[in-house]
Amino acid sequence: MEQIREISALRGLISGLAIELGALNFDDECFVNIDENIEAYAEALGRKDYQLVLKKNQEFHELLANNPQYPWCYRLLENMHGMISAQRHGMPPQHNRLAEALDEHRSIRDMLRAGAFKAAANMV
Repeated sequence: MEQIREISALRGLISGLAIELGALNFDDECFVNIDENIEAYAEALGRKDYQLVLKKNQEFHELLANNPQYPWCYRLLENMHGMISAQRHGMPPQHNRLAEALDEHRSIRDMLRAGAFKAAANMV
């Protein structure tokens, strides 16, 4: 659990930095992709398709971090993904936590859309 907490904290810091550095990349096309991701996540969660939920969660964070000007945040996050995988550590999906994460994704999206990049970075 300590390893998961540490890696999760590092991922949050790197994701927040990626948001702040890549603020100019959050354009209409990016928000269409984020909206589609959140919708697919919600539908998968409703069906309890946890494999798809986890995939959409990873894609959401990739959308936040993948910007051409600052590729290292994305590359570091990509490398860390396997280290924190719940399945890798034998942890079953926690439906309530995944639902909370969906709400967080919506809040992060709304902050980004409003131009509140620091607040979004702090939330992630």
